Amino acid sequence: MHLILQFKILINTFFSSKIHKNIISDELEINFKINKFENEGKSCLMIEFIDITNQCIRIKQLKEYVKELSLLNKKITGKRKGN
Repeated sequence: MHLILQFKILINTFFSSKIHKNIISDELEINFKINKFENEGKSCLMIEFIDITNQCIRIKQLKEYVKELSLLNKKITGKRKGN
């Protein structure tokens, strides 16, 4: 698979994993940052890939816990109103 990306590079550009989901990997959540710099009079780009898979998994777990706690809270407050 060949992928051609055309975009104007801005200095210190950041791309969230949600913007380019599954372009780099189907299993990993990856953010990437593009930085422009000069080296011996030539413009260069540095692309930094940041694996955020574990953070995304943890966020999903925490959201599930919040839902469970919210349901439990509704049950408890409903029982208190019933008594």
